[in-house]
Amino acid sequence: MKAFFSLCIFVSLFNSVASATTIYDKFSDKTFRKIDNSLTIHLIPSTYPLNWTTPRSLLFSIIKNKYFFPKTNHFIGHVSAELNCTINGKKERLFMGQSSNSLNGFKDFILQGYGFSILNMPTNNYDDVPLLTVPGKLDQVEGSSQHFDDLISSDVFGLISFRIKQKDCEATAEFMKEYRQRTLNNQGAGNNYGFGADPIKFQGAGCAPFVQTLFETSQLFDFAKEMNQVVYLPNSLLGNPKNGKKIGLWTLLTSNLDMSVKNKKARTFSFPDPQLLFEKMKNIHSGREQASEVLVQKGLIGNSAPYVILDMTLSTN
Repeated sequence: MKAFFSLCIFVSLFNSVASATTIYDKFSDKTFRKIDNSLTIHLIPSTYPLNWTTPRSLLFSIIKNKYFFPKTNHFIGHVSAELNCTINGKKERLFMGQSSNSLNGFKDFILQGYGFSILNMPTNNYDDVPLLTVPGKLDQVEGSSQHFDDLISSDVFGLISFRIKQKDCEATAEFMKEYRQRTLNNQGAGNNYGFGADPIKFQGAGCAPFVQTLFETSQLFDFAKEMNQVVYLPNSLLGNPKNGKKIGLWTLLTSNLDMSVKNKKARTFSFPDPQLLFEKMKNIHSGREQASEVLVQKGLIGNSAPYVILDMTLSTN
């Protein structure tokens, strides 16, 4: 949810592991990288949670995250992933996340009159609401560990790891490699960013939809669902300038319509939100939410940067 999403791509395949020099790498080498097959999600919340109650509250919470003493430049939150698999007896590691060249494209969509159509995803199945994306990219892995260290020191970082079955790890690795290759070949994928693209079809993605797809390829469907934010939007907030329908910025800035309440005039929009996954991880870490699969509950530094490992191989699926 990119200007409502942030969102982020770290892609690289390593056949050997370099020596750890950062807090993130040292911690990772001692924990989830020791597991034969694991999926780890990097969770970067916005400084202040996005307020999805009304259009006005949402836009002002984004403005607050961008300009009011933010701890991170990920003003709408961000997620990315590290996959560690044992394939044919050999360890492979992939980093991946989806990023945009610039989120200004979504600001332009708003100014052009698209309104909250920027929240539409192909899975919503609204043919009359446009599907919107901006240019995307694969971020370089170099420097990512140091960036994570900076976020850890600012206390805006967390991790959730999953021990997964080998066949599921292999399926996810295959998808990530294909996504990377199509990006390099300029065949969609990482070149397109936003809710308007379907990652499983290699069209592109926002960072949260991309991670949600990794959950699905890893058979972690419950966690994929946990990411879903749901809002209810009337046609009066959904623009399509190509058909002559424009929603003014002032309309959004002054609207106090409750987007959390379903009514007959509103449509249901569902999309993954990084904040929801971060809150889920924190609840498991603190013990507020019990999970029988928990292997580890700790912080990367003391109680800062919460982290949990869940053993999903205990599942009967």
